[in-house]
Amino acid sequence: MGHDQEHSINGIDHTFPGGGSTFLRDDGQFEVPTFGGALPVSFTSLETISGTYLEVGTFIWPGSDKVGTPTMLEVVGAVSNVSASADIRIYDVDNGNTIAEVLGSSALYPTIVDLGTISNVTTDEALWQIQVRRATGSGANQKAVAGSGSIVF
Repeated sequence: MGHDQEHSINGIDHTFPGGGSTFLRDDGQFEVPTFGGALPVSFTSLETISGTYLEVGTFIWPGSDKVGTPTMLEVVGAVSNVSASADIRIYDVDNGNTIAEVLGSSALYPTIVDLGTISNVTTDEALWQIQVRRATGSGANQKAVAGSGSIVF
């Protein structure tokens, strides 16, 4: 176990638990602890039959000035029936932009889905959401599913 670290942020003293990771370096710069070059984003999976994007979960994007630019965005996705497909995206709520999106994902079992081309990444902090909708299919048993993800640097 590491020692607790004390830092002042905007004049307010904060204590961060020890253990090897800190959000502030000694030079005062913000640093996001990553695991093997990826920042995990964890949410309970959401199943939907909605054709409108629904929120799986919201998280704080610290801004590329603080953590760098992601090279890949991944989420766990699936559908509940061979006749269904899912659209999954990461959406910047603050700026109204899609960051990355996959259309027509049709994996029947939970799998890692690469959201493809990344754009509209802000340099400043913003609220991002993982969102999912059913793209094709009908009926209550044809669901789109999305859950946790990771931001790869």
